[in-house]
Amino acid sequence: MALVKQHPGVWITDDRMVLADKELLDFLKAQVPSSPFNRVRLCAHKDPNDSIHEMIIVLGKDTYVRPHRHVNKTESFHVIEGAADAVFFDDNGDIADVVFLGAANTDGTFFYRLTESRYHTQIIRSPFLVVHEVTSGPFNRCDTEFPIWSSDITDNHTRTEFFRELTSRVAEFRRRHST
Repeated sequence: MALVKQHPGVWITDDRMVLADKELLDFLKAQVPSSPFNRVRLCAHKDPNDSIHEMIIVLGKDTYVRPHRHVNKTESFHVIEGAADAVFFDDNGDIADVVFLGAANTDGTFFYRLTESRYHTQIIRSPFLVVHEVTSGPFNRCDTEFPIWSSDITDNHTRTEFFRELTSRVAEFRRRHST
């Protein structure tokens, strides 16, 4: 499969059939350290205006995924490899739920589909998290909302502090709800 770098961290292909195998995953993982924000994706859809967007996404350990929600969209998340906590929030930023994600051969939840507009993020628990994500298109940045209580991804200091605090809050949430 011939890959073309569309943007830093974003790869596409013009091939008629998109195939994902170990070689592709190894290639994508190798791109993570030099990518902006410690993540890469292969877009299987051909155009941002497509009605369905399918991606293979690789996130490195300690990747900050800013909490966000999608307006009038569904999102399916299928874990191929790795582990993470999917964190869901109420509108005020309080943690409403934490779901441990892992590949199908683990004790984790390997698939979720989010049909409501709900703030969420992931905290990566393994060297890499590899997922197959499907969402409705077309892509429009305005369809993704970021809450004011979260840190902008480009602000290194507040992002680090927010991520550290969030990780601690998730651990406390898990302790309180594990009984």
